[in-house]
Amino acid sequence: MGAGVVATFGGVTLTPIFSSWQNAPYAGDGANSPRGFRRPHKESGTSFQMDYENVPGLNAIEREVVAAYQQAHLLHAAAAMDSLFGDQGEREERAEAVARIEEAHARLSELAPEGTPGREGGPSYVELLSLVRELGLGDRDAIMPGEPEVPWAVLPEPSLLLFCCLDLMHYSFLTGNALDHARGYSRRKRLYDLPEEERAGMSKERIAGEHGDRNELQMRLHRMLERAIDDSAEARRGHMHAMGFDCGYDLLVFISRYEQDPDYVEGFVEGCLERISEDEDRVHPDDIKASHFHAMWVDPGLSPADRNDLVLESLKAECEIREDEGDLWRL
Repeated sequence: MGAGVVATFGGVTLTPIFSSWQNAPYAGDGANSPRGFRRPHKESGTSFQMDYENVPGLNAIEREVVAAYQQAHLLHAAAAMDSLFGDQGEREERAEAVARIEEAHARLSELAPEGTPGREGGPSYVELLSLVRELGLGDRDAIMPGEPEVPWAVLPEPSLLLFCCLDLMHYSFLTGNALDHARGYSRRKRLYDLPEEERAGMSKERIAGEHGDRNELQMRLHRMLERAIDDSAEARRGHMHAMGFDCGYDLLVFISRYEQDPDYVEGFVEGCLERISEDEDRVHPDDIKASHFHAMWVDPGLSPADRNDLVLESLKAECEIREDEGDLWRL
């Protein structure tokens, strides 16, 4: 999460309310389905798929190694799906995927620039998290068009933040449950990279707190790097749409601060209709169909206020209403 549509899928352009499917019947998973706009979900221990190699400031070798690290995680995710109900051979395939991730991260470590946060010569994770919190950066999954740009002048360069983010991604992977399902591997203890004598003097509560801070910093950096790659108004609209879709489809949450943002509302309604279309025959066979909601939403004879009352308010009634994202990224 979030992770937005344009950054994840390399330039998908989204247009205003239902323009891509308003002239066709609601098609569920068919050709007119908005499912193609969804960002991939985060498996435990990995980050949202993203073209990190396009972060500004990387040289050709760094781009190649960053892309290889991302590809290793994608291969592991595929092996994880295969081994979900698999046999010993598939668990060994997952172990091979873990080994590829380790090898790719070792290459990243060799290339990590001087001054990378969390490494020798750079600010600590605590210092960097304190700074981005103070600046209010990366706390939201989507930034509306017109909101201020990232003040890069007071931050480490995007390339340094990328290497820090990938280090944190690797830390999250090694301490998550993914390794427990790979033959010959097991997850590492939290804060395993601290000197043992320092870690031994920490309480369980402090270890848990600093572990959580690292996960928060990774997510904030991910969102900031999305903006480093593309902070255009078009990208921001895409992020809003993707977030709305996820809220309506998976999370069943409506964020009221974005109620006046057409891209968020568009994505939310599309996500709700996608979810309803998948479950309506099994769960609510006698209720109103997704196609009925869609017909009302695109009916040119209805005023915007009537569309909101008949469609948006009905869909919101099935969801939790939140003022803002809060800790939504943890779900």
